[in-house]
Amino acid sequence: MDPPSPDAPPLQQHSGYAAALARLGRRAETVRTGGAAMLVLRRGPLTLTARGPLWDSALDLAARTLWLRRHGPRLVEAEADDAPALAAAGYGRVLTSAAVADLDLTGGPQAIWARARGKWRNRALVGRRAALRLRNAPFDGDPDHWLLSAEARMRSERAYRALPLALTVAFAAANPGAARLFVMERGTQPLAGMLFFRHGRAVTYMTGWTGPEGRAVSAHHLILMRAAAWYGARGAVRMDLGSVDTEAAPGLARFKLGSGARLRRLGGSWLRLRW
Repeated sequence: MDPPSPDAPPLQQHSGYAAALARLGRRAETVRTGGAAMLVLRRGPLTLTARGPLWDSALDLAARTLWLRRHGPRLVEAEADDAPALAAAGYGRVLTSAAVADLDLTGGPQAIWARARGKWRNRALVGRRAALRLRNAPFDGDPDHWLLSAEARMRSERAYRALPLALTVAFAAANPGAARLFVMERGTQPLAGMLFFRHGRAVTYMTGWTGPEGRAVSAHHLILMRAAAWYGARGAVRMDLGSVDTEAAPGLARFKLGSGARLRRLGGSWLRLRW
């Protein structure tokens, strides 16, 4: 799968991400010149970019190398496989490539549904037959929201890492209307919920939670399908479901890829060794 286009950038390369970091007292600035763009973060003397740079498709290896020499930060967590350009610009790889799951939101609800794997669709049908209510509403960044509290407990119990919840709150507060919460309910009782951020023509899944009743009806399968159709109808073209690790989290990897999302390798982490 091709890297994201400039109008559907990774969350970490969008201006809304910079606004969220500013609320947390972090410095970030955008370098946009010569057919490329990159959001650069500053942490003391260290400069870095996450999920960047984003290139114009017309830039060849020589042009990318020159651009990185002139504008590249100290640490690059590359979005694309730019190993030749990074190496030629004086960088050395310090971490191997991670993988993310990209869900295609184009073609309408039937196309989104058809791209999911058969067993995965059957699980989503369980939720559909349960005739529960799915509520979709903006999230304003309330740090005490029940979903964030439930997800924080789940992080503690299962000892996994994800984007800080403080960043989730800051993004929602700094970008009104960009964060939406989809909740499956029975009456007034929430059974499951998923939180998404819209940035350009892309959407990122941020966090979610489901209880025993939600798992019994495969609530997250149905929520994801409904959210994908809702965003697709409003011009979004892809949904970033986050990292895929088949060894550390095989169940989560199966869920993401079963939805029809395609696995895409990122470019690894590179440290500038010479200037």
